[in-house]
Amino acid sequence: MTQNDLIEMYLEHSAFIDSPIYTMKLTELENLRLSLTEANCVDDMEVIEYLKQTIDDMIKFRSTDWPNSYEETRKLLEIATNKKLYAATLSHSIGSGLAAVWNLQKLFSLAEENRFHFEIALREASSILRLSALDPHYEIPQEVKLFASKILDGTIARPKSRGPHQLQYFGRDQKVEDMINLAVKNGLKRYRNEATKEQKSAFDLVAEICAPTEMGVRNYETVKKIWQNRTKRREEFKTYLHPCDEQE
Repeated sequence: MTQNDLIEMYLEHSAFIDSPIYTMKLTELENLRLSLTEANCVDDMEVIEYLKQTIDDMIKFRSTDWPNSYEETRKLLEIATNKKLYAATLSHSIGSGLAAVWNLQKLFSLAEENRFHFEIALREASSILRLSALDPHYEIPQEVKLFASKILDGTIARPKSRGPHQLQYFGRDQKVEDMINLAVKNGLKRYRNEATKEQKSAFDLVAEICAPTEMGVRNYETVKKIWQNRTKRREEFKTYLHPCDEQE
């Protein structure tokens, strides 16, 4: 495994639950761990050490005899959501990292009506203006110029909050969906068995793990609703993307 492979693996892992590490068999994990042991690139040692720790956790996990699939999957999700690092990603907003791919015209138009869009538009406009100051060849989009001028002359102001916008929970809901998928891959049924009322489904487990956090996901029904709305959520999100990104 080359150093580039290691970095790619790290990037995949940075998405946490989507990482192939969590579906690897014991022999695959042990071979990957050996490859990491042989890697000694100083510049990327922090990356390598992080991967080593995660793989060590997974090797221990795969080597353990679990009393049942539910407890096994609970431990797997605990490793995958890595409490310290994952906690930083449980924001209710989709964050500034995605703002750059938004349809700016639509974003700035909505910013005049909705507090959620206003905050993202403000952050995006600020980033673009800062970039233009650092790079004299960077051309500021007309939408940004117009939005900035309206802010400066007081034409528009921060709208009053009227409750969360549905996309405000996009990042959170995507993580819940990823957790469900991993639980199902590990053998749990997605829904409860309504005949027995046994509360050992993927939805139950995800709700159990999320409840103590600040995600706002407290019970089975909330997880079920997030899962059922996944297609609608993606389609809604696509309408905010830049036309070039929508076509991909």
